[in-house]
Amino acid sequence: MCMSELSIGEVARRTGIRPSALRYYEEVGLLPRTPRTGGRRRYGEQAVRMVEVLRFAQHAGFTLDEIRKLFHGFNAKAPSGAGWRLLADAKLR
Repeated sequence: MCMSELSIGEVARRTGIRPSALRYYEEVGLLPRTPRTGGRRRYGEQAVRMVEVLRFAQHAGFTLDEIRKLFHGFNAKAPSGAGWRLLADAKLR
């Protein structure tokens, strides 16, 4: 297995979540659909980082819909920190 190709079990182990949660996050659009090799999901290191950010945001009180917006809902040209700041300010109010 190439270092950039992690199994669903390896991503789950590294992030402390269940494989079923990874499949769910994919299904609801939080994580991008991952390519399959031999019918099995193969993740890159970016998936591990995204799950770590997702879990951090959940612990901070963000909903999955808010996290989806943080990951995918802002203008690609805007700095990512600006989107986080907007949602964090709204959450604090």
